[in-house]
Amino acid sequence: MKKISVLIVAMMMFVGSIFAEDIVVFEPGVTPAKGGQVVEVDGETYFKIKCFGYDTSFKIPEVDLNGCTEFEASGYVEKENLKYQVVFSIKDASWGDISNPTIKGLKVEKQTVTAEHEIQQSWNKLSKTDIAAMIQPMVQDAKEPFNPHNYTIYIGKIVARKK
Repeated sequence: MKKISVLIVAMMMFVGSIFAEDIVVFEPGVTPAKGGQVVEVDGETYFKIKCFGYDTSFKIPEVDLNGCTEFEASGYVEKENLKYQVVFSIKDASWGDISNPTIKGLKVEKQTVTAEHEIQQSWNKLSKTDIAAMIQPMVQDAKEPFNPHNYTIYIGKIVARKK
């Protein structure tokens, strides 16, 4: 009887994980954001924003991301540059990192990337709350020294998942 109970619980957990819902962190045209422009391209909505080095960010309504381990972001650029990367840094109100989904090699077509919860690095400050309050998009060299660049990007939907 115990084996059957354990099997049933395991099956319920597996089925639940298949149908786990995305937690929306940012959705262009739905999530209020300042500093850019909502545009529609090929039937999809994007937030067009000019990144000025590391000085660009925009506030979002707070989203509790506690327990989230996977983050997905999408976007594209008008001018391809395979030597650059775009980082969609998800941060809390005190600028602590929650996750940094990164697309390496910028292309003119939509690219989607997934990332894990951010870990402590020598250069970052981790979130103590895991409550997202802002997005800091940045374009930089894809290889060290990661020099920042001024570049216009189109940000699509950003979601988080508990896995």
